[in-house]
Amino acid sequence: MSAATADARSRTHALLVNLSLLVATIALFLAVAEIVLRMAWPTPKVYRALKPGLQAAFNPRHSPGVKGPSAFLVNSMGVRAREFGPARAGEYRILCIGGSTTESPVNDQSRIWTTLLERALDPWPDGRRVWVGNVGRAGLTSRHHVLQMTHLPAVYDPDAIVILLGINDLSRRLSQGDAYDPRFAQRPENQLSLMREAVAVFPGQFASEWPNDPWIKRARLWQLVRMFKYRILHRSEMQDAEGESFARWRQHRASGARAPALPPLDDALQEYTDNLRRIVSLARARKARLVLVTQPVLWRAGLSEQDKALLWLGGVGDFQNEAGAVYYEPEALAGGMDAYNRRLLAVCAETGTECVDLAAAVPRTTEYFWDDCHFTDEGEALVAGVLAAAIREKTVPASSGRPPAAR
Repeated sequence: MSAATADARSRTHALLVNLSLLVATIALFLAVAEIVLRMAWPTPKVYRALKPGLQAAFNPRHSPGVKGPSAFLVNSMGVRAREFGPARAGEYRILCIGGSTTESPVNDQSRIWTTLLERALDPWPDGRRVWVGNVGRAGLTSRHHVLQMTHLPAVYDPDAIVILLGINDLSRRLSQGDAYDPRFAQRPENQLSLMREAVAVFPGQFASEWPNDPWIKRARLWQLVRMFKYRILHRSEMQDAEGESFARWRQHRASGARAPALPPLDDALQEYTDNLRRIVSLARARKARLVLVTQPVLWRAGLSEQDKALLWLGGVGDFQNEAGAVYYEPEALAGGMDAYNRRLLAVCAETGTECVDLAAAVPRTTEYFWDDCHFTDEGEALVAGVLAAAIREKTVPASSGRPPAAR
């Protein structure tokens, strides 16, 4: 071996040793940093419905009837609402639970129905200030609302709970087809995934974690990077601020096949009924006033082609991500939604629970809906007015000592 070759090998060996030391040093530094962060930033031991402090802005270009830009603001307790008042005794708290028609993500905070409901009811008859909190999350079903009712009332201590639900139960049943499992929520192996969807933070779960995140994304260092990205750089965690996804989903529906009749809904309706009964029991155990609300929709027979062009729900399979799905006709979807709403009304009558038949109160026109089920600004105002009138009507003065009447 020549001296030059030996010298080259020596330099290569030295370089590899140095690189190995560098990698080991970096790995040690990251490990120590992760340990320190875990000590300083412990795993959550609380529940929060939405990510505390989340802020987003939307310019809803594909939501006719919704004025932008729209602000989406979550308070320090994980609720889309103002902060709590300084004294619990001085507030009448109403917690509003539901899917995206409660969340109202593209409507400005000042124009969502929960904010308008607070304004309409404030002050409470006994002089307390009214606080209305919105913990709606897109896509949630009655399975998730059972979990929310199990954990969130203890966190937010509401006097009353308003739940608007139904469309996501129907949509999930239709999209899953024959694979729909009415016992899904009862299986222990599914509880963690349901909880991650139901709330943003729970013991052992950070708000910035998402279902099915790999272990690296659960590291504190990764959480720190996310916090820097979204808080320091003021970037929104809520994607598609222009609403371009709605245009894509509408195109999927327009180009998809059609099915005139829905599949049997018996098993799904029974699960829905059982979940509603559990929700009623949980509210009574908490001694909270419960108001269940039927789901309004645009769907009906005789929709114009212009109105049909606004629709995107009612597909089978992964219709939001894949073109070519089968979609049910609006009149068939209307029949399915009516079936779920009838079940809710029946449970209210059976259990003596307050109910607001919002589906019967909101006309099925584009004045109030900008797609299948989401409200225009006019729709938000109408919903708030209907709910405020119903809540006031069934509010019994504190001096009477009687609970609210049911209907």
